[in-house]
Amino acid sequence: MRAVARRPVTALFAPPVQAPGHYQLIDAMRGVAALVIIFWHYQHFFYAPGAERAIGGFRTQQPFCDELAWLYQHSKYAVQLFWVISGFVFAHVYHGRGSTTRSFVVNRIARLYPLHLLTLLIVAALQTVAQAQFGTSLVYHDNSLGNFLLHLGLASNWWPTVVYSFNAPIWSVSIEILVYGLFWLSLPFLFRLGVFGPLLLAGLSIAACFGQQAYILFMCTACFFGGAAIFALHAAGSWRLSVLTAVMLVLAGAIAWTDSLDVRRYLGVPLLGMALVLVAALLEPHLRSGALRRSRWLGDASYGIYLWHFPVQLVLLLVVPGLATDHAVARSPIFLLVFLGVVVALAVLSYHLFERPARQWLRSRLEAKPRTSGPSQAAP
Repeated sequence: MRAVARRPVTALFAPPVQAPGHYQLIDAMRGVAALVIIFWHYQHFFYAPGAERAIGGFRTQQPFCDELAWLYQHSKYAVQLFWVISGFVFAHVYHGRGSTTRSFVVNRIARLYPLHLLTLLIVAALQTVAQAQFGTSLVYHDNSLGNFLLHLGLASNWWPTVVYSFNAPIWSVSIEILVYGLFWLSLPFLFRLGVFGPLLLAGLSIAACFGQQAYILFMCTACFFGGAAIFALHAAGSWRLSVLTAVMLVLAGAIAWTDSLDVRRYLGVPLLGMALVLVAALLEPHLRSGALRRSRWLGDASYGIYLWHFPVQLVLLLVVPGLATDHAVARSPIFLLVFLGVVVALAVLSYHLFERPARQWLRSRLEAKPRTSGPSQAAP
């Protein structure tokens, strides 16, 4: 009896068992997170031409401002959920699979770069139109040649100083590129002590957030390896321990959320994100497979939702009369719903007509041996 009682805890110290299949609920959660972030960026419709922030009092002018107040104010934290999901998915996909460095790099380039390049060029063109129409750029203004070149290399936000330019939401993917490299270098020994390897990296990164105030890179690292730790915990196979951990994470995250801003973003948000991903992993086997398959489109569209929403905003700011100057249209609930619908529809079309074909084309030319395309597993 004593040996059986120790088994779940002992499993935490062992390399996780690699489970087959695809976590469709977690993939759909990524799509939901992308939609949530749009509510944070809805404030872009309240930027006057040339302004670097929204007009005063814009929050009370946003559609459904009372009902959606929490989303408008806190949805930016969904980026951290993206990173937690990425850590979980990458651990699931690459642990124990014997992938080569070439394959890993090719898969990242093929998944991320085509749509990034397309939306970068579109935003650059739209900002040129804005310059001609308003005499200034819209929302993001540091659109220099140097920043364009950094965007071309997906390196726009590798530095401690945050600069938002061109299709600025790509900043989170830019930072994550560095964490991908750390993950790949650490993968051979990351899970030798089970959950404690990634948990150690996550803890050290959170400590670095408080010590160095280098929020973006260390925060991304903390969330990513927190997600990898959640994968190792879930793969240990003890649902009781997983449920207990999820409860503890929710309680700790809720307590940290009520504290200072730094405690909230460096500790509360990652813990809550880890809890959400763990709960989704626990629920997956108990949900109808047909319903999960029908939600597949949302995960597939997540990267497109994230990268297309700002170009769509620029188009609307340029073509809708008065939107960029008096913002009256942006106060309409119908406008909000139309905007969300256009972004989602464009993202779905983009995935099927551009992203997936481009990914297959790049893989066929960059991989040593072409292979068939697998499920969408990349981070947003």
